[in-house]
Amino acid sequence: MARTGPRTPRAGGQPCTRGHAGHGFSDLCERAGLGKGWSPYACRHTFASVLCHGGTDIEVIADAMGHSNSNVTRTVYRHQLADRISAAASAFDAIMPRVGS
Repeated sequence: MARTGPRTPRAGGQPCTRGHAGHGFSDLCERAGLGKGWSPYACRHTFASVLCHGGTDIEVIADAMGHSNSNVTRTVYRHQLADRISAAASAFDAIMPRVGS
């Protein structure tokens, strides 16, 4: 059975929307000393970005993010993967002069 609309009530009994949850999350992060402007999306993006910069395989990141396949992850995080692609190209270039020498 498909769910339609918000289900979790707020303090006054009103339904909790995505916007309410986001504001509550932001307030919680601020009270925890993390600063302003955090959202569930920002945390998710930061998580994936840290994994990308740490050299985690794209398939592992895709699985951790719940993406349907790694192509989704490559598309969303292409800008962060550019450094890894450039480093791989440099490593390849460093090896090539030795071949056939």
